[in-house]
Amino acid sequence: MGRYAKPDPLEQARQGDEDALEQVLRGVLAPIFDLSLHLFRQPVHAELCTVAALRALVHDIRAGGPEVTPLGAAAAHLLENPAPATPAVVGPEPVDGALASLEEPARRAILAVLACDLDGDELVTSLGPDAPEDYHRGMALVGFPAEAIRGRLDEVAAATALPFGIVDRALA
Repeated sequence: MGRYAKPDPLEQARQGDEDALEQVLRGVLAPIFDLSLHLFRQPVHAELCTVAALRALVHDIRAGGPEVTPLGAAAAHLLENPAPATPAVVGPEPVDGALASLEEPARRAILAVLACDLDGDELVTSLGPDAPEDYHRGMALVGFPAEAIRGRLDEVAAATALPFGIVDRALA
């Protein structure tokens, strides 16, 4: 470690440092909640699923993992729910309707990539070996560029405040 290098919070958390564990969770909280919000389309359900995913990440870290990044591991736990998203009114923008019309594997892959910035191994770990193909197939069907979809996802997420106390509940 160099003179000014900071210790890795994930390594510290693996060694039992609870402050570092909290720092790791706070680092993945916003993208995991955003992904959950887009997957489940209801803030209360998204909040509960985010807490569950972070609790599973805490377990991974305390067991010496995860094998992928904390974001990839938390996303994998969130995406383990095989149920389709909770039905909701489709938003007013054409992008909303295009995403809602996709088959669930393609929609989940697009959301994982564009709402949570998963790629490569993280995407495969989170959704399985077909995820990259699901993403590309979905993007071909949706008819909007990735930037337009990401912009709409950001707009929707910005309209929902990050719930208070998620990290504390995940650590409880």
